[in-house]
Amino acid sequence: MRFASPPPTQVAGKPSVVGLPSQARAEFFGSGVLDSLREEVGSHADLTAVFISTYRLRSSQRTALEEAFGGLPVIDRYGLVLQIFQRHAQTKEAR
Repeated sequence: MRFASPPPTQVAGKPSVVGLPSQARAEFFGSGVLDSLREEVGSHADLTAVFISTYRLRSSQRTALEEAFGGLPVIDRYGLVLQIFQRHAQTKEAR
């Protein structure tokens, strides 16, 4: 079986490493960090998603970040793994 080639993936800008005082925050990032990330994301009109390298975002955090990034989908590591499994699922049960 052959899989269709995925669309080309590109990292826009440079990855940012940000220290977090706590992952339990409602906004996940502080306002200053969020403003700089929003500016970075906004400067790349061709972006299709934003990846946050953390184990799992709460749904409220994901929603707040998606709103902050102008509606772009926000993906965490857990969501990325689920998308990979779903994309390669062969059976109805696996999907």
